[in-house]
Amino acid sequence: MTLVIGAVMHKEWCDPLEVSLGELGAKVMWVGETLESLGSPEWSDFDGVVLELTDDVIGSQGLGFLEARAVAGIPVAENSGAIAERAGIENVLRGEAEAQSWLDRLSMPQHRLPGSSIVVWGPSGAPGATTLALGLALEASRARQTLVIDADFTSPSVAELLELPESPSGLLGALRAARLDSPSVETLLAHAQRSGVPAHRLQVLSGVRPGSLGPLEAASMETLLATLRNSGQIIITEVKLAHAEREPSPESRAVRSVMTGADHIFAITHHSDLGIMRFVRELSLIVPDSAQLPVTVFVRTPRGTRDPRFADARQALWELTGIDDIRATQESDDPIRGAWLSGALDSVPGFTVHRDSPPPSASERLLSFVRRRMTRSNT
Repeated sequence: MTLVIGAVMHKEWCDPLEVSLGELGAKVMWVGETLESLGSPEWSDFDGVVLELTDDVIGSQGLGFLEARAVAGIPVAENSGAIAERAGIENVLRGEAEAQSWLDRLSMPQHRLPGSSIVVWGPSGAPGATTLALGLALEASRARQTLVIDADFTSPSVAELLELPESPSGLLGALRAARLDSPSVETLLAHAQRSGVPAHRLQVLSGVRPGSLGPLEAASMETLLATLRNSGQIIITEVKLAHAEREPSPESRAVRSVMTGADHIFAITHHSDLGIMRFVRELSLIVPDSAQLPVTVFVRTPRGTRDPRFADARQALWELTGIDDIRATQESDDPIRGAWLSGALDSVPGFTVHRDSPPPSASERLLSFVRRRMTRSNT
């Protein structure tokens, strides 16, 4: 199967690119000279997109609607490297070796597989669900395009934690767009924000203010998730309801859709008796038939698995819920990096994909950025 690559660049660069990639078995189609002049076309016919790494072509707004696509750049100016880093383009085609490697990754079956839908939940009492969701998202973004959905309908905080500007759209706008017949991925992701860190594969659908979700928007949650999942996105959704509502509401309907389509649920709670009590009480309300869904529970402990308090908590959770995948996470563990996060994701069905390693400097800046904001939010 011949890969079809869209090219956004001045025509003088497109002709040699067409020859070069043609020799590697790919077909290049010229789309236009600048991103700003293209609007938001349908890109489903392209397996990847190559951009000329100049300010004229990329502009100051970043990739925009191309965030969910496989993008590479060609360096034609002295500052092309800086432009690629600013726009979050990690694949820079400096020669045949880089071009062949990029095309090989595009042709891998994993790029044609549906993504994964992962849910993160914790009972009332601030056990750390938002931190866990962001940690999983940062780890998942090393593998594929990742979207964080803030479906905490009590006090959404993902966008605030990442210091993203207040969005008039976010999840609510995406749900309204999902009501259209066969919405495109680009239409839905137009409501997402790219995090203010060099995480080229991480976007956020900011939360909905309590009481703002209507029944029509709630009914389109299933379409939103299915469309994004089928595009290959990794979706990390944090969910929470006010007092784990028993009565039907738009929020509870939206959460039910999230749970129904989940590939895996990660829950987190404190090891204390109160934490276990809240967990057991609210789990059956927010996760119906939990025994039928793969659930991993993280128990926050002061020290670790040798602590008798963890053993007691694990035994109580197993007896009261039937969940047997219960793991300890120490209070001193790095909340956004570590083997405990990568090991957790490896338990998700279908998530075994090639993980790219971002440049060390960019990775460290990303981790440092999020740690500072998490520390600030806890003070």
